[in-house]
Amino acid sequence: MPYPIAKLAYGLRCRLAELATPVERYHFQVAAGDVSICPPEIQAISVTDSYLAFQYENGKITVAEYYLGSSTVLNQHTEQILFCRDLFLNAIDVNEISSELFPNIIFDVDELTVKNIATGSFNLLSKKLNVENIKLIAIANDAFPFSSFADMFDSLPKLDRITIYCAVATTWMRDILQFQRNKLEWLSILDPDETFDIDINLLIPFLKVSRS
Repeated sequence: MPYPIAKLAYGLRCRLAELATPVERYHFQVAAGDVSICPPEIQAISVTDSYLAFQYENGKITVAEYYLGSSTVLNQHTEQILFCRDLFLNAIDVNEISSELFPNIIFDVDELTVKNIATGSFNLLSKKLNVENIKLIAIANDAFPFSSFADMFDSLPKLDRITIYCAVATTWMRDILQFQRNKLEWLSILDPDETFDIDINLLIPFLKVSRS
């Protein structure tokens, strides 16, 4: 059961604040409903219009902030906390994502862009970051048709807007009908290859489960 942290002695709460990471201090404040839970300083966060990207720099995975066309690799040791709602996975192995990469980032993602990620990556990502509130996704694959519909819908339960910038598996309609958990507000498939197919037998059922 939760421990009533707010009832701890002031000195002990100060020591707790010293030992906690910036993100942990922020979560303590939210859980307690009172910024004084982690005295003597309030742990603030920074909310911007930028998006964060996991990407490789010199063969090493990093987190970069993109804003107005420019990017900056984040300093993992800064006290400033970033609140991430828009995330880009740029051709990375999701297995390499670890909490050590983002001690000063709070992930509450609602928009996700992925490029060239392996099958099964969505489930793995859901075990590493908070992705349960994602409603919009953009997908690009250079090497192979996108086919991870079951994994995507199962891992992103609130997903209702999808844009795909690549070829898709020939079973895409059947897969969406079978695995979607919400009616789609929109679905856009751009730049499909010559194998793209619309199953006429599924068209009416497909349209019926989409939002009007």
